[in-house]
Amino acid sequence: MSPFRLRADCRAAYLLRVLSDLESGTARQTWFLALARAADRRLLEFLDTRPAPLLSDRLLARLLPALSPVWRWLLLYRLRVPGLLPYRLAASQPLPPALARHWPRTDVALLAAAFDGLWINLCLLAAMAGVSHGGGLPLVVGIACMAFGGVFVALRCLFHSTAALARQNLLLDEPLEWSAQEEEASGDLPEWLQHIGIDAAQAPVLAAQLLADPDRHLEPALCRRMGLVPAPRVRPFHRASAMLLAFAAAALLPMLPFVWLPPRYRLFAMLLAGMAALAAIGWRRAQLDRAPPAEAAARSAIIGGASAGLAFAAGWGLSWLFNL
Repeated sequence: MSPFRLRADCRAAYLLRVLSDLESGTARQTWFLALARAADRRLLEFLDTRPAPLLSDRLLARLLPALSPVWRWLLLYRLRVPGLLPYRLAASQPLPPALARHWPRTDVALLAAAFDGLWINLCLLAAMAGVSHGGGLPLVVGIACMAFGGVFVALRCLFHSTAALARQNLLLDEPLEWSAQEEEASGDLPEWLQHIGIDAAQAPVLAAQLLADPDRHLEPALCRRMGLVPAPRVRPFHRASAMLLAFAAAALLPMLPFVWLPPRYRLFAMLLAGMAALAAIGWRRAQLDRAPPAEAAARSAIIGGASAGLAFAAGWGLSWLFNL
């Protein structure tokens, strides 16, 4: 074994034990302890005793409890500590999971916020266009809707997410539901794999592969089956910010013709852009809900166009009636 590999195994054996202690009571405790014991066995093939950790490793061990799973992964990945896929999968959690994994595709809540922002502003702009006859009033009203409506949606999401956070904190890091997790032998891994449905003949082979090279053989699907993925935490401020951005970005779209186009083209361009965007949002929401997307897209576009037309007629009628 090269000195570099020996040093890497010494560091990994120590830091994996530290991670196991930090993850007490979770499935990750068993996983990191099994990897630490495998690293110990590799060391003892060339050394008489397991060497003491260096000062730099001990200082790092003091830092790890203060870090989130994402930052633990970023730090330990640079040090070539193996078996960190559970933490890497947690890297999708700073924003809402669906948003972080599928950007720019979003989840139903964010699409709903975008739909509301676009539809409300489209109707308001059409109504104000009917009142002001091409003046700057629609743009002012649209900006006000984008600002105040977005803040309202964000605050509502913040309050809902805070309540969800309080409930979820009671469910985080549940203990593994089988007695072998309380044992200390690394030989628990084959039994663990059998417990989650791996064939009894294949479990020892897969366990040996995982202990020898976890970064190659541990896959995301298996990681989730073993319960190694940290539970996604509700982040109220991040999710509220995402809702605000979704609402404001969609509300901004029908305002663009009022900035870039001559007055005689504004209303027509705004209507086309709004209907097309509503159709796209309806299509995506239907895909997430496993509904017919073409029908949903057509329905969203028709609702948007009809609502904008009625709003314009109402604005024009009020303008004529009161001589605005």
